[in-house]
Amino acid sequence: LAFVTLNLFPDDQTQAKREAERIAALLEQARDDAWFGGRPTLATFAATNVSVARVNRKRELEAIVDRTVALPASVKASLVSLANAPAPADATLPFVPDGLGVPFRVQVDAGTARRYIEGDAAGAIRILERPAT
Repeated sequence: LAFVTLNLFPDDQTQAKREAERIAALLEQARDDAWFGGRPTLATFAATNVSVARVNRKRELEAIVDRTVALPASVKASLVSLANAPAPADATLPFVPDGLGVPFRVQVDAGTARRYIEGDAAGAIRILERPAT
């Protein structure tokens, strides 16, 4: 019973880690979609989800159906830094086909716990408990 309770009602640290892992995987897919698909992709951070869209051949933005992570009500994910500067509230995270990335930091809050997802110009994406200095 205790095991079931822990899985159904994770503590803030566990939930922050779990959601950061899910979002990091989505961002890696977005990066790979751009690299291997030859089209730019954009990750958007909303109150209830993180989603990915691509630029199509008509240069229009189209959602990628299976590229959305729904966030639990107690979790917030936001793009806080883009190209080593504070990100505007409505900023999207771009991934381009040339393999070069824009450094970024995403903050994932779950109750009192926080995790960071950081990406560098080489395309590496990692999860941290504290932001790198």
